[in-house]
Amino acid sequence: MNKAELLAKLSQRKPKVVKLECDGIGTVFIREMSGTQRDLFEIDLQEADLKATSVRAILVCKHLCDESGELLGFTDAEREQFADAISGAELDRMFDACRELSGMVEDHEGN
Repeated sequence: MNKAELLAKLSQRKPKVVKLECDGIGTVFIREMSGTQRDLFEIDLQEADLKATSVRAILVCKHLCDESGELLGFTDAEREQFADAISGAELDRMFDACRELSGMVEDHEGN
């Protein structure tokens, strides 16, 4: 495959969207990050005042989308509201699903 073919295939690719059932919330959807989105997330973490923010909520809010994959687009204030309102257990569950979906988990088989 040449460069033009590769870029054409990538431009046609749709991000993967996963449905999660959450206790007390209902159905939510998360969308995988692109390479650029993941890089921007990592830059955001470096610049964030982590004493005032929830790292887990930052990641989850960057993945939450509607059923068609359109990101919900949380503001910083909305993200803080989300982090304050969701249970720690449910946030952990969503965080783990987001990490797995975007390839942020370690392969424990040595790969």
